[in-house]
Amino acid sequence: MRRVGMKTCWINRNGRKWKGDVKPTYTINCLEDIKYLLRLKEKNKAV
Repeated sequence: MRRVGMKTCWINRNGRKWKGDVKPTYTINCLEDIKYLLRLKEKNKAV
């Protein structure tokens, strides 16, 4: 929920369209993809 400053991640395994009011920060296809997001976070932390 961006309204409170929290980043969110939607696991969209079936390629559906998001129907919620607040869009997720990230959309991934499988749980394995979360590793990429965590690496990005670590990379940005080092800067």
